[in-house]
This record gives sequence, C-alpha cells and structure tokens, in this order.
Amino acid sequence: MDSIPNVCRLLLRIYTLGCLVVSVCICSPSTVISGIVEEDVLLPCAIKYEDEFDLKKLVVNWQTENDTVVHSFFYGEDHPEYQGIIFQGRTQMFLQEFPKGNLSLLLKRLKHSDSGKYVCYVSIKNIHASWMDLYITDKETAISSRYYFIKVGSFISFALMLIGFLYIGKIKIRKKRSSAESEPLLRKNRKEYIEKYKEHVRRTSNSSSEEERGTNDFISRTLLIPEWRTMDMNFEKMDQNILLRRKRDTLPSEELFTKDNMVLSSKRMLLAGEAGIGKSFFSKGLQKKWAFRENCMHYECVMYFTFAELKAIKKPMSVKELLRNKCKDLEDVLPELLESGRLLIIFDGYDEFIVNTEKNALKNAIDNDTPLPIENLVLSILRKALLPNTDILVTSRLKSENVEKTGEYFERTFIMQEFTDDQIKQFYKKFCSDEISQSIYDFIEEHNLSSLVSIPLLSSALYELSKNQGLCSPNLQRLATRSEMMSSLLKVCLANALSYESESTEPCCVIKPQSTSSNLPSKVKIMVENMSELSYNNLLAGVEEINVQDLGEGCVHTQRLLECFSEFFFKQTSNTGLLQYRHTSIRDMFAALHCAWTICNSEGILECLNAWTWGNIPERQSRTHILLQNTNMNQNIVFDNFLNFFMGFFMYSNMDGLYTSGRNLQRVPYLEMYFEVWIKKEPSCAKLLHLFHCIYELQENRLTGHLSSMFTSVNLFNTSLNALDIRAMHYSLEKSKLEELDLTLCDLRNEHLNQLQTVIRNSTYVNLSSNMLTKESGLILRRILEHSDCEIKDLFLAVNKLGPSGVNNLWEALETNTSVEKLNVCDNELQDKGTENMVFSLCANKTLKKLILCMNNFNGIGMKNIKELMQKRRDLKVVIRITEDDEFFKYVKGQVDSLKSDGWKKYQKSWVHHILKIVQQDLRHVDHSKDVTLLKRSIRDIIQAMKCAEQKQVCMS
Repeated sequence: MDSIPNVCRLLLRIYTLGCLVVSVCICSPSTVISGIVEEDVLLPCAIKYEDEFDLKKLVVNWQTENDTVVHSFFYGEDHPEYQGIIFQGRTQMFLQEFPKGNLSLLLKRLKHSDSGKYVCYVSIKNIHASWMDLYITDKETAISSRYYFIKVGSFISFALMLIGFLYIGKIKIRKKRSSAESEPLLRKNRKEYIEKYKEHVRRTSNSSSEEERGTNDFISRTLLIPEWRTMDMNFEKMDQNILLRRKRDTLPSEELFTKDNMVLSSKRMLLAGEAGIGKSFFSKGLQKKWAFRENCMHYECVMYFTFAELKAIKKPMSVKELLRNKCKDLEDVLPELLESGRLLIIFDGYDEFIVNTEKNALKNAIDNDTPLPIENLVLSILRKALLPNTDILVTSRLKSENVEKTGEYFERTFIMQEFTDDQIKQFYKKFCSDEISQSIYDFIEEHNLSSLVSIPLLSSALYELSKNQGLCSPNLQRLATRSEMMSSLLKVCLANALSYESESTEPCCVIKPQSTSSNLPSKVKIMVENMSELSYNNLLAGVEEINVQDLGEGCVHTQRLLECFSEFFFKQTSNTGLLQYRHTSIRDMFAALHCAWTICNSEGILECLNAWTWGNIPERQSRTHILLQNTNMNQNIVFDNFLNFFMGFFMYSNMDGLYTSGRNLQRVPYLEMYFEVWIKKEPSCAKLLHLFHCIYELQENRLTGHLSSMFTSVNLFNTSLNALDIRAMHYSLEKSKLEELDLTLCDLRNEHLNQLQTVIRNSTYVNLSSNMLTKESGLILRRILEHSDCEIKDLFLAVNKLGPSGVNNLWEALETNTSVEKLNVCDNELQDKGTENMVFSLCANKTLKKLILCMNNFNGIGMKNIKELMQKRRDLKVVIRITEDDEFFKYVKGQVDSLKSDGWKKYQKSWVHHILKIVQQDLRHVDHSKDVTLLKRSIRDIIQAMKCAEQKQVCMS
C-alpha cells in the first residue's frame, strides 16, 4: 500500500510527458480558478466512468506542479500520511459524489503560497488528468469584484426560485397520480436514497483498526454452523466450496452473506459467541462492508442497532418510527425496502436485554404503525409478527437466558468460534516481530493459556501485558482467569502511572522508591474508586461512557493513569472529556471492583448476590445494602459477566489488596452458602454453566473441592460449549462423582473431550451423543476406559463420526475395562470394517451387558461378525434394530415425543431432520405393532410440520 502513491505519481508523470498511448487517457485543458486569502476554494475535477464504478479501484492524487501531494485517495479511503505539510488539515474530498464522477477538492484557509498549477490525477481503468491554475488575491482586492458577483448571484437566485416553484407545482401534480404510476419512480430512486444512507454510515464509521485492536479485524474468523453436523438437508443450491466446508461444519466469516452464499441467510438469524469474542465488531463490520465495498454483499441495505440504544427507549414506539429515527435518509423508500427481501437489520447485544415471553404475549393484531413497549416490539419482530419479510440478525452470548427462552425463533445460528492456535499466532504477529510473537506463544503454551487467549479481548490484554512488563514479570505468573488477566492489566497501568517522574511537589505526587500499596497516591486511589463506582452506576443504567470531570481532582499521576487506561480500557473519542469503554466487559470489570470493595463483610452480601444472580430484588424501602439502593436497580439488568468478574475480585477487600494481590480468605465462608443454594436449585443449562464460571473465577481450591462433591448430575443438553466453558467445567467438577453427565448436542470436539477426561471417567452415566467426535476421539475414549479408576456404566456415543478406526479403539479398551455395562454407538459410520476386532475384544470383556449398533449400514461381513459375537457372548444383548430392545425403544419414542407440538423448534432443524430420518429408516422393515405404528405416525407428523413451516417461510419471503 505504501508504494501506491509513488507508483501512481510515476505513471502519471510519464503520461504527462506523452509516453502513454493517447487512447487510454483523457486530459482536460487547464482551468483558471480564483481564490481569496483565508477563504476556501473548490478545485473542480469531473470524469465519466467507462464501467461500473468501483470505489476500491479508484486512485485519486491531487498534486502541485512540483509534485507536492495535496490530497491522496486510494483503497477506498484518504491517506493524509502522503500529504504535503503545508496542506495538512486543509483539504477535503466528497465521497458521496465519487459515484457521479465528481472528484473535486475543497482547499481551505487559502494562503498566498497556494497560488500555482494544480493537477488531479485519476486512475480507475484509464488515466485522467485535470489541470488548473489557482490565483490568490487579498480580501481588499476582491471587494470590488464581489459587487459584480452579487448582482449575478441575485439573478441566479431569482432563476432558481422560479425553477423551484415550477418543480413544486410538478410534484403536486404527480402526487395526484395513482400509486401504480408512482411505484416505478420510487424503485428508480431507491438506489439514490440508499446511497445517501451509505454515505451517512461511511461518515459515522470509525475505520481505525488501532481503535478496534481487540476485535481482530485483520483475521478471518471461523463461524460454526450447527446444522451442518448432519448430512440430510437439501443443499442443491449451494456451491461446491460451501459443500466442501460443510464437511468441517464451519465457514470463514468473510464469506457470510456474499452473493454466492445467500443460501445461508434466513429471516431470523442468531450470531452467538463468548463475551469478548468479537461479535459486535463483526456485526458492525457487516454494515461497514456493505457501505464501503460495492456489490460484495447480497443485501441492498444494512441497518445496525445495539440493544443498549433500544433499552434507552422509554416510551412505546412503532417499527416505522424506530427505523425512521435510525435512518431518515431512507424514510421515503422504507416500505418498499422492507418488502424487498434485501434488507438486513442487525440487533447487537441481545444478552444485555431482558425478555419475558409469557408477560409479553400479544393478543391483538399489530402492524408497523402500532406503538409498543420496546420489549414487546423486539419480541414481535423475532416472532415475525412484525417485519416478516426482513432478514434479522441478532448477536448474543449463546448461553444467555434470552437465547434459552427464544431460541426457537431463530431459523439459523452462526456460532463465532474462539481463536485457533494458528489465529492466535497471526494475532501476535500483527503487532510484534516474529521473535517476540513466538516468545508470547511459548509463554501461552508453558502456562496453558490457550483457552483463555482464544478470546480476542484477552489475547489483546496479554499483548498489552507483555509489552508493558515483559513475560518474566511475577505479575504474569497467575493468569488462569479473565479477572486475573484484566486485573493484571489494571495493575500495570497503576505501576506505569506511579513510575512517571515528575517535578511536582504536591504531597500526592511524591512517590517513594519501590512504592507499596500503602503509598498509592490518594488522588490515584480516589480516581480508580470513582471510575469503578461510576461503572457500576453505568451498568445499572445501561450507559457506556464516563465523564472525566466525575473522576475527581487530578494530578500528574492521575493524568498519566488516564493515558494508560486509554491505551486499552477506553476508546479515543472526539470529545476528550468523555471516556467510552472499549468493550462492555471493561465496564463490568470496573463495576465488579466497586462492588467487591464496597460489599465488605456486611449482612447484605447474600441479598446482593441473590439480586444479581436470580433477580430477587427486595422492595426499595426494604433494601438493606447500599449497592441495591440505586434507583436504576431492577430485574431488567443482566449481571452474568459482571458476576464472573465479581467472583474474581471478591477476595480483594480494597484497592490496596488488589494492587499487592493480597487475597482476604476470611471472605470465603460468605460464598459457601450462596453456592450451595445455587447447586440445590437444579439450575437451567445457562445458569449451571454460569455457576461453573463463577467457581472458576473465584479460584479458591478448598471451596471448589467442597462444592465439587455436591454435584450429582450435570445436564447441559443442547448447550454449545467453547474452550473457556470446558476449562471452567473441568475446574469445577474435577473431584465430582457424577451419577449423570449429559453433554448431548454440546458441539464437543476432540480437544474438549481430552480436557474433560477426569470428569467423564468419574461419572456413572455419560451421554456424549450428537457431537463432533471423530476417529481421534476413539483414542481419548480408550484412555478413559482403560484407566483403573473408570466408573462409567452407561456410555452413549450415538450420532457422531467415530468410524471404524475410532470404534476399534473402544473395542480394545473394553478388553480390560470392568465398569461399562451399556454402550451405544448408533449412527457412527462404523461399516463392516468397524466390526473386524469386535468379536475378539468383546469376548475378552466380562461386564458389558448391552451393545447398541443401530443405523450403521452393516453389510454381509458386518452382519456375520455381529452374529458370531451374539453366539459367543450370549450374556451380551446386541441391538441392531430399535425395536429389538424395549428400553431403547422407549428412549427413542420419548425423544420423538419431545419434538411434537413444535418441540422441534428448540433445536437445529437439520439435527431434528436427521434424527427422524434415521429412526424412520430403521423402522422401515419392522412389523407394524401398535407402538411402532404410532411412532412412525409421530415422525411423519413432525416432518410434515417442519415442511409446512418451511413452505410458509418461503411464501412469506
């Protein structure tokens, strides 16, 4: 990129010497322009494009006759770094005019030295050059000329007014025409309205990648598409590249919503991922991609809302009013655009928004003009009671309660995956030399931090830590959790501020060598405490900014601390008096610090924890703790991320304790009762996973051991798990003896299985069905089963892809295993090859009582081996059809029954379709008993309901 201006300059200078073929060039004659000192002047340049306009291919260089760059534009943006010093801050081009061929330059605050020749060099396919002579005069000299221009201007004004009246008259006549005549005109003008809105988005977009460093804009992200787990869906319209990737269940993020991949779009879509993984930046990036890159997306228009701005709406509002307030430029074409099928509306941050599906059930008919409370409005949009023909993309943490309540509304889910090891390396290479980036990666491996830094926000935090303290600092030896990572960064900022050498004699600025916590300057402590309290108030109010004036009296060290904070915790804004959080996790972190320091040992601790965890908020007059007395405290606030940080900071009684890592263990008993109650409540999947994260963030081994022994059953059915979830689960359950562990439909992969070996091994009933287990998983399961302390009795591995190699490892493990009594490997693509060692291995086993092999497409050799096993192990029941075992048949029937009455909407349609199809195929040749007939009918009814819903969706589209 750096060489572009020089290359263009060289080519264009050759052109001016007549060395290029004339047919590829258009050179306009020199124009004379007059300007006045200290005023502005417009230097004109207009071209006609031969092909369709492409902003990314456009190169514009405004130069003087001596080659000084006046203004440079290429790769879709201005490049002031190449601008001559005398012109810096004095030029402006008009991006919205570029598609029309208007490349004029506004030169501001003219100087006498600006006089001379100017040239506008343009390259987009051919080369174009416009020359002009600029003459500058003093204001006094120009006065007499102005009288003449005033007269001419008056005449022109009168003419324009006359034309305006005629135009208004025409408009009135047109309005009297029928709507059928006006619609084609509206369609004709729609592109112009959308272009205006695009320009608005371009102007308001912050394109600085430095500002968004934690959001990995330079690395292609991986999107998991759960419905690609199975192979039954109709993908005839999908291109071959997509089909190949589908085998890996993933899609590169930059391919989402491109014209070739619109088969992936749907009317209601969910983009889910861990906090700090980059959902907001990616969704904002979709709108920027639409605005800045022509014809790269299917959508004609993209609108972006945050749930924070929706929460700020206090009065009832209609959809029409909501959209009109967001994009006034589109007001005249909104009705047509909403019905076009080419509008994408993004709602970002669903987990920050509380919904109550029962409370907000609508009984009356509504339309786009019906004013509704904002919560009702959002739910009506998701339910398609409003905007049924418009594509809606919602971002959220996947484990949020909102998704649990309303997951059935989303027809397609994209799960943003955490960084892979290669992406982590790419991330650090972006900012560091190869040597330094490798040292950071070695540090990650040495301290087992891969799952932690797989979250981009935390990758960025580790980079800041390594940059400021180096990797040998004692502060970096304890970085197991998010709260430890972020608090370490906070301490780095404090240390940097205190190391600032100042000549100030203020008592607060005199720092003793090797300062300890007791020597933290009072103004620094007050500033951090105020920032934390304001952040808690912001969490309750849904605000994402802090006024610097509210932080207290400043000094040289507080100023230095603010500068350090602005490098990572806060974004730079045009208003220097405001601090804007770089991520909502930063707000939650500071808010948690305030609460950890304020809560002390008061009796109100359980009152606070119950309010934050369960929404059990006492009436205002009976609230005993100051933290609950804020007027904004209500049940519509999501505290999950805050609570994770709170647990990480809970044992720091004050700021001094945090700074010196002095943990107050006397606080631990206050949490024991709280966690015990949480476990006994038998929480939902989302709450259970949140509990694991809270225990993990606390990092108190004695308490964890006690709590671990209390868990008897863990059911996370249909809950997608990432690397951090797995790490939290492992820490919380490592010493548990579970009677049941159900991780069905959890997106488990081989690396997850490897981390959970101890938890799986110590469980009696283990269900790992419908995940992403492959032949490599067979080796991990073998190690689990061969362990002398293995306690598994029932092991369900149905609907995976173990294949012959994976299952052969299971057979060999069962030769020595003495605990497993039931093994289910249905639908694992075992084939005949998967039975080669089965007979020998299972004949050596003495404890296995039931083996379920249904839906594996065995042929002659496979069936022969199965019959041989049945003859040699008469005590072993081998099931190759569902109806051969009453217990298994009842289990399958129960699963199918749970999908009736729209129960299937809770799951990915492709998974449901796959399960129903394989059961249907297995029952194909079975005698028609009453129970089998009813099961077949249920399956047909569910499939028909799914088809009807799909056809209804197609009709609505």
